[in-house]
Amino acid sequence: MNGILSANQVIVYNLLDPGSVLYASLFVLFGAAVTLVFLLKERPALSWPLMSLLVVIECIFAGILALEFSAASNVRYTFETFTRLSDALSTHRWLLFQMPAIVLAASIIVLATYRDHIAQKHARYYRGFVILSVFISFCAILVIGIESLV
Repeated sequence: MNGILSANQVIVYNLLDPGSVLYASLFVLFGAAVTLVFLLKERPALSWPLMSLLVVIECIFAGILALEFSAASNVRYTFETFTRLSDALSTHRWLLFQMPAIVLAASIIVLATYRDHIAQKHARYYRGFVILSVFISFCAILVIGIESLV
């Protein structure tokens, strides 16, 4: 009976791990951001909700970074037979993790500058930059999630 309880506690701990919860919330928020960014041309008033959503995503990036460098994190990247590959992918994940944070910060600046004028013809390239940066950031988070499984 004690073994079953401890196994259930491990499963609950893995589900309620703060890093996993923050990372799962990134997927949900990026899904909303991708939807809003494609509606930006038809409805320029969505620039404010999109900008606030990107600010929340940046805060989650900061939270994940703080958890990783605090004592709350532990080494979960390495597996017995894949230790070398897992270590290499861990370094690659951190390099890949920096790109969405920087690119989304630039998108926040563009959205804060153009506001509702982002849908006008002269802001076509800036709107394209915001769309591309959100999409590339979502793909980077997806790649990080896939690499975390190895």
